[in-house]
Amino acid sequence: MSYKTVPVRKRRGSAFITKNACTRCKKKRTKCDGQNPCARCAALNGVTCSYEVTVRASKEAMKAEIEELKVYQQASEFVLSQLSFEDRAGPILRQLREGKGLQDIYKTLNGDAAPPQSARTIDVLRIGNLVHSPHREEAE
Repeated sequence: MSYKTVPVRKRRGSAFITKNACTRCKKKRTKCDGQNPCARCAALNGVTCSYEVTVRASKEAMKAEIEELKVYQQASEFVLSQLSFEDRAGPILRQLREGKGLQDIYKTLNGDAAPPQSARTIDVLRIGNLVHSPHREEAE
């Protein structure tokens, strides 16, 4: 079964039906025109008109964030692997102390190529915490 795009608003008789009503109209179970702010909220001074994010939009945002984290992980793995080489460790550590990001350091080491694919998993947040640890800054 193929997925078909549903229009945001469709005509039903003389009125429009909105796919996503604002939070206030949903709560009051009243008709919403789907505008931002909707006509009902605009008529009530001082009322905030807000819409919930659809499940599809939030899933797409999460997928994009996962892809971003994968790229960050791959760059991190590469930079960490380069720390094992004596001739590269010094410049990498200097760049980290200067506040450069891991992806910028990756580009410096490997040109502007995309980070390599890797089967190994490293906790990206843990790496970020190690790099920016307050204990490291005190020791320097």
